[in-house]
Amino acid sequence: MLFYYFSYSFYAGIIILVIGSLINYFSAILTGKRESDVMEKKDTRMRRVTELLNIRTIKMNAWTSLFEKRVDESRNLELRSMIKKYLVSGYTFLLMFLTQPMLILAVFSALIFHGLPMTVAEAYSALNILNLLKSPMRWLPFFMG
Repeated sequence: MLFYYFSYSFYAGIIILVIGSLINYFSAILTGKRESDVMEKKDTRMRRVTELLNIRTIKMNAWTSLFEKRVDESRNLELRSMIKKYLVSGYTFLLMFLTQPMLILAVFSALIFHGLPMTVAEAYSALNILNLLKSPMRWLPFFMG
């Protein structure tokens, strides 16, 4: 149906669609890996905090500063992992929401570049059909990853 409205100009949109979906797919995989890394760091920190629960032994042997350093080090590693995870996640969502406008822009730009005529009614119908692709395009990479 989109080929009816856009003729060969729709291939520009298909290229944007495929590239955007692939980038989102790999970004979603990277986000999952970062999430695993954050959980691993959090487990390490929690183990070290649990060691602190036996506070009498630690204070009796004057190990307080040693354990504080270990917990702080674990916390800093966890925070760095969380920052990386949220940066990748933010990039993924940015791309996820920019793919649809880039698709519409590419299709209509190619249509104008080729000089194909289009009435307002056809443009409105084609725009509605392209907008129907919005939700599947956004969430497909997460279902695949």
